[in-house]
Amino acid sequence: DTTVARVAQPGNGEVGGEGEGGVTMEGDAFVIENLQNYPKSYYNDVPTLWSERPMSAAEAWMPTRGVKKGEIMRLDANNREDRAFARRLMDDETPFVLTGVPEILSIHDKWSLSYLEEQMSKKPVGVTKSSSSTFLYFRSGGPLSGLLSSKPTSTADMKISDFFRQAQNNNVKKDEEHLYLQLTGNILNDPDYEWLRNDFDPVCSKKADNWFNQGGKFSGVNLRIGMKDNQAKAHFDGGLNFIFQAFGTKRYLLSPPTECTRWHVYPRSHQSARHTSLDLDNLDVDKYPDLKELQAFYTVMKAGDALYIPGSWFHHMEALEFNGSVNCRSKVDTQ
Repeated sequence: DTTVARVAQPGNGEVGGEGEGGVTMEGDAFVIENLQNYPKSYYNDVPTLWSERPMSAAEAWMPTRGVKKGEIMRLDANNREDRAFARRLMDDETPFVLTGVPEILSIHDKWSLSYLEEQMSKKPVGVTKSSSSTFLYFRSGGPLSGLLSSKPTSTADMKISDFFRQAQNNNVKKDEEHLYLQLTGNILNDPDYEWLRNDFDPVCSKKADNWFNQGGKFSGVNLRIGMKDNQAKAHFDGGLNFIFQAFGTKRYLLSPPTECTRWHVYPRSHQSARHTSLDLDNLDVDKYPDLKELQAFYTVMKAGDALYIPGSWFHHMEALEFNGSVNCRSKVDTQ
């Protein structure tokens, strides 16, 4: 069940108990109103969400505490009641966004393209290429079938300056080649990426005073820098995940584990297991009538935002402009 079962509920004697830093939850109308309703009452069906979504970064601006149907709750990182509510949502493995995270805004100020070029110019970077704006994970070995009659992506080594020059081209059409820089957890011990680990240590470390520490085993820092219109197809991961937006904007569509069958995921034996076989830009509700019942909600990430994705939740990413983010995962037992 994805409801906020363990969050204080009005009438059960818990509202008014002390929240983070001794802050009482009593009297905060926004928090109290949403305790019983979030997240289930905010879901909407995916065909509606996807067809009606704003397409530009300017149109997609979302206010903090402006939650409505179809939207993931956005809470203010600098509001003590909001942080306390976010902590309870985290404990219950329920998604939320914290906006205006000071540590991430500091990184935003630091991460000029010249700074990133300087840090990553020592050797070529591995860049993922797709013949369109859609990126689908696949692993080597195993069968190719259906949409995967050929490998969906390829990789190439590029100078970081060349990657930045091409990745900032906003005139590339969706059916033309797109680039995606994805540095995964295997950079954890690479001395050339010590700068990245240091920059994100305040939010990714397992230190006791790190608010974003989810417990469990640290499974690395993952850097993502991508072009406008890039899409990472809906899939689920194990463990817990925080995504920190350093610059640019992108949209995340999240769906609870209970919706698994409606996502029509590839089987375990498939190269793209855990990922949907659906094309969100061309949903066929006649072929798949259950899509009309497929429940999800979304948010638009901007610089300074932190998105919490619990284990086994489906998430689909769409870039609204050239952007960069880091995600930190924790290997823990989830519900």
